[in-house]
Amino acid sequence: MIRNRDYVNSLLKKFIFQIHPDFFQNHRKLQVINETNLKLLNSLNDSTQENYLSGSMPRSLSFYVKPDSFIGQAVTPRKVSLYISRLEESLTEILETLGVQLPENIHRNNQQNNVISSGQCVSASPKQIEWFLETLVDRRSLMMWREDRIKYLNECINTLKETTGVSSVEFRNSWSAQNNTIFITSILRTIQTSHHYFSLPWTGFKLIISQDDTNQSLLSASVDYLERCIYINPTHTPSQWIQTLSKVQHANNMIPMDTIATSHYQEEMEAYLIYLLSQLNMNGVHVKIKRGFTCSESAYRMFLNNTIKAMKQLPFNHDIINTSFQSLHNDFSLLQFIIEDSHGTKMLSNGNIRLDCKASIITIQNLLQQKEAIKNCILQSQKSYQLQQEMILLSNTLKEKLLLKDIMTGVGVDEIKMKVFLQTLDEYISSRNGRLGVLKHLSGMKLVVGYYLGIADDGSCIVPWDMQLQ
Repeated sequence: MIRNRDYVNSLLKKFIFQIHPDFFQNHRKLQVINETNLKLLNSLNDSTQENYLSGSMPRSLSFYVKPDSFIGQAVTPRKVSLYISRLEESLTEILETLGVQLPENIHRNNQQNNVISSGQCVSASPKQIEWFLETLVDRRSLMMWREDRIKYLNECINTLKETTGVSSVEFRNSWSAQNNTIFITSILRTIQTSHHYFSLPWTGFKLIISQDDTNQSLLSASVDYLERCIYINPTHTPSQWIQTLSKVQHANNMIPMDTIATSHYQEEMEAYLIYLLSQLNMNGVHVKIKRGFTCSESAYRMFLNNTIKAMKQLPFNHDIINTSFQSLHNDFSLLQFIIEDSHGTKMLSNGNIRLDCKASIITIQNLLQQKEAIKNCILQSQKSYQLQQEMILLSNTLKEKLLLKDIMTGVGVDEIKMKVFLQTLDEYISSRNGRLGVLKHLSGMKLVVGYYLGIADDGSCIVPWDMQLQ
């Protein structure tokens, strides 16, 4: 039954430390439950696959995890369930939720047992998908626990933003929500107890949580005024955090002006692009400019500034622009310009137009003189918009039928794949005359469409976009 016994035993040791009955002296009923089920769990080492299949072993065992008041959560012990047929996977999910470091599994690369974990991409067969959906009954308490952890983490982040004045907090580490919460509470406590060292608020800055020290070899490099970023390493000590944060200068007056200028430049740039399109008799086209992932804020701001300066040397008719905006209500036409760095200027297959942040005003003008190509971009954009509307309608219908909290698109899943997934669910329900079958286990959950089966850190259920149902 247990193919990798040594590794599972290592997981069990870490798990038992979280649920040992000795931690429940003040919860006698829960202590008895843990004592009873721990004896059954220990007996698994002497069990055989035949014993499980014959029904002599239970489907799952319930335990209560010791209360953890350190991160400010409720002191009431949380209930978790171990599903016996996938003991290794179940132990891994629970320990990941607790933020416990997993032991090294030297046999994992040689295993061929198709274990589906929350962080492992697999090609799931219909049988595996059916099994996974059925086990959501045992996973539900764990998923609710993860959802509560994320909610509490977000509360801590909001408190940190209010305290420091930063615009956002970005995590660039792979820690669990549990460990990120511990870090956020630690940095909050450091700031509150040592506030006299700091020049608050840090308005307009982003706080970046990263273990990458490549940009932080010098202490001064931990604060990037050009990009308005503050880099904090969560593995550093509080004294090192104080050294870094004390270098941040009060920017209450300077940063908002940059933000306002960028927004103003963007509006002017969008108006100018609409003007160029109107010269091609393309009135009614809505233009949107967006900073791409590879373009820094400073490069984006410089691109807009330089383009606006060059634009003002050219003729500019604002009356045509106003007419263009008025006709938007009759026909939806969108051209989206994505500003990237060192990726070249070209028209993309999805209807977007990519502009290099180093592109000149002449390059932009020449690009927009390609009337047929521009028409194709607008047509593709309209198709994409229609597809989005169809998916919104189908998604809302499925949420109502399955009683889902939400259906979300995962990373790397495009509109076509998302539509295939939604149609698969709809056809499955229709083929069963409205009966939900194994999909009934999704009731009350948030569904993420991705590339594998698993449980997300926020308690969502992840399923592959191309899943097949029997």
